[in-house]
Amino acid sequence: MWMRLNYWSFKIFSSRVLKMAVGSCLAIWLAEQFDLEFATSAGIIALLTVVSTKWATVRLSVVRFLSFALTIALAYVLFPIIPGDWIAYGFFLLFLIGISYFLRWNDTVSVNAVIGTHLLAAKTIGLEVVLNELFLLV
Repeated sequence: MWMRLNYWSFKIFSSRVLKMAVGSCLAIWLAEQFDLEFATSAGIIALLTVVSTKWATVRLSVVRFLSFALTIALAYVLFPIIPGDWIAYGFFLLFLIGISYFLRWNDTVSVNAVIGTHLLAAKTIGLEVVLNELFLLV
């Protein structure tokens, strides 16, 4: 069933679509300019960051940084001690999703799951890798 869009609904809809598309493209471009690994992930992160109000955006940004620290800590602890990438990633997700849902950080799970794959692929979690992921988040 098609919805009839009035002028204001269309304006809000088109504004949000434009923010998502342009923001995602600019994030990838900026990540490429800074020569970050996994630059395309910056576009996905930007896409998942667009929310309906300014306060919701601020809240999500703060929670995203806190959950980023959780992601780094979990990967640092779990990836070296669990054999097999897919098994380590499964346990990583188990803890990440469980803790995130407990803390009501549900909106951050998808971004941190992507960051987890980057950390797993890196094989070592050093300062350079962590800074790369942090810059993708910013």
